[in-house]
Amino acid sequence: MSDAVFHNSAVPAGRPEAARDELPDNALKNNFFEDAGGVLRLTLLYDFYGELLTARQRECFELHILGDMSLNETAEALGITPQGVADIVGRAKKALTYYEQKLGLIKRHGAQTAAAEEAFDFIAVCGLKQSDKSEMEYLITRIINN
Repeated sequence: MSDAVFHNSAVPAGRPEAARDELPDNALKNNFFEDAGGVLRLTLLYDFYGELLTARQRECFELHILGDMSLNETAEALGITPQGVADIVGRAKKALTYYEQKLGLIKRHGAQTAAAEEAFDFIAVCGLKQSDKSEMEYLITRIINN
């Protein structure tokens, strides 16, 4: 995406156009991707390792991070303090990060997916009959998903 998309769409409502020009070129883009990337990263970690968390950590994490509830809303829903939610979610984040550092399942999955994409690209240009292409693609998909 071009920077122009971010400059045009990321200015808060009511903010004068001139104020946008005072920001560094990539300030809006970087903040957007850091925030979105952080949540996406946590979601991926949770998808792979969430079952390894305690029930309470999963509950807090799902409401606060995945459910996009504030600390106060999460605390109220669970009958604990906002600081309690922050502590539990913080421990959950550390645990999820630790699991990935030790097990590397997300890294391995990314490498497998990249290899599969290369194989699909090769199949597309190698001159096989359509039925053979379909069979090869099916087998690669089975390997990745198992």
